[in-house]
Amino acid sequence: MMAKQRKSTRAPTQKDDALVEDSSKSSGKPGMSLTGIAVSVFQTVVPGLDSGFTRWNVFFCMVTATGVFPEIYPVVFCTTWGVFISFNSAPLLDPTAFPRLAESLGMKSMVMFHIIYNFVAHALPCIVMAMFPPNRILWWSGLVAAGIHFGWGLAISRGTMQLNETYIPMKPGSWYLMWASAVATEIAAPFYIYPAALRLREIIGTV
Repeated sequence: MMAKQRKSTRAPTQKDDALVEDSSKSSGKPGMSLTGIAVSVFQTVVPGLDSGFTRWNVFFCMVTATGVFPEIYPVVFCTTWGVFISFNSAPLLDPTAFPRLAESLGMKSMVMFHIIYNFVAHALPCIVMAMFPPNRILWWSGLVAAGIHFGWGLAISRGTMQLNETYIPMKPGSWYLMWASAVATEIAAPFYIYPAALRLREIIGTV
């Protein structure tokens, strides 16, 4: 049997504290302070300037859920459906799109890719929007949504509308068709998707 190690009762010194601090700095990891935790949460929730539009859309879905800015809800309703349709049109244009994107995200299982990335980030917001649509949406809400989405694309792609660096490389024609599906869906959302969501809310309310 191994001998039981005797516990040291020596009080820590300033030298010990300095060694711990130097070790933390050398590892490059922030300390578990309240500030460090707050910064980590902020970086996780708030998208960066180079983040994909999906992450921005999820962020604004979370903002609308708080009820702080109800004015943006109709616009987010439209962008949510535009993101869903355009993203899921990718494998129709390039069958290797999803496997390559999953690989770039470090996901070895396509099941996990569809559950964690596609369902949570794309399908789930649509389900929530369909069950709890805005109380009112104007015809131009879709135009504003399409303008914001298209403007983001122009800015992050430097005018090419090809998001090879943001997502994965695809043919220019594929990107243009995906953009067309997004813009068309966002413009049409107030006229077709929103009325359907209202009918679904009535059905759920009568159950």
